[in-house]
Amino acid sequence: MEHVLIETIQGSDVLHAAWRTRQLQDEMAETFITYDDRVKFLQKILRGELSAIEAYDHVLRRNGKTLVFSELSRIRAEHEQSINRLKQFIMNKGEPPEQDSGLWGKFVKTLVAGSAMISDEALIKILREGEEHGLVEYRQFLEMSPTLSEEESIRLHFIPAQERHVQELKDIFQ
Repeated sequence: MEHVLIETIQGSDVLHAAWRTRQLQDEMAETFITYDDRVKFLQKILRGELSAIEAYDHVLRRNGKTLVFSELSRIRAEHEQSINRLKQFIMNKGEPPEQDSGLWGKFVKTLVAGSAMISDEALIKILREGEEHGLVEYRQFLEMSPTLSEEESIRLHFIPAQERHVQELKDIFQ
């Protein structure tokens, strides 16, 4: 009787171990990030940066030489620098970088194009929300095991720039 009980407990442990192993494999499959996933996500971030340029161009054309023109121009220029860095990361992976802002860019264009009917304050809020969205994406990319140079650039350049842009856009109408 003792022998049967021990075998049952050991059998139960084996089943539990097998179940736990399968559970861990499923969890890993859900969180496993491939090289292609990272490249696609970099392309997604690049499209966001391209759409930011388009949005800032539209706002700058609309507002001419207003008080915030130089500030918005500088933020736009920083997005241009980000685009160049992202393109380099993507080319280093042997892929051609996106040249078009894609669907997100079309959405931003539509939103900003309707800006003739909205206030400057609302327009700046749209830009700020875009900056906040970009900040989230950069932080998400850090969770995807970027290369050392990518991680360094994201932590030292991209995230601080996005945070600065968000704050500067908040400060414009305060």
